[in-house]
Amino acid sequence: MTPDIAGWLRDLHATEPKGYPVREIPNWVCEICHTTQKKDTTIVPETLAAHGVEYYWLVYVEAEKMEPMPGLEPGTSSLPRKCSTTELHRHKHW
Repeated sequence: MTPDIAGWLRDLHATEPKGYPVREIPNWVCEICHTTQKKDTTIVPETLAAHGVEYYWLVYVEAEKMEPMPGLEPGTSSLPRKCSTTELHRHKHW
């Protein structure tokens, strides 16, 4: 799986990931939803959680909307819980 956008916490990763494809699991993934919305809201979050990704955001281009969905349970197939943008700003690592 290749995410549209991915990010790594500086506190946890001393150096920037290099190469393609990047083999280091990101802490954060963002998908741009358009024709892939069904997959981006079902299969993708389950796959990300199973691989240890903690934060997942969806961007709906047509609606001009961003939906942060942190709260993935790393190592499981749990779907993320939704949270507010304010909650994301409180995260000390970003």
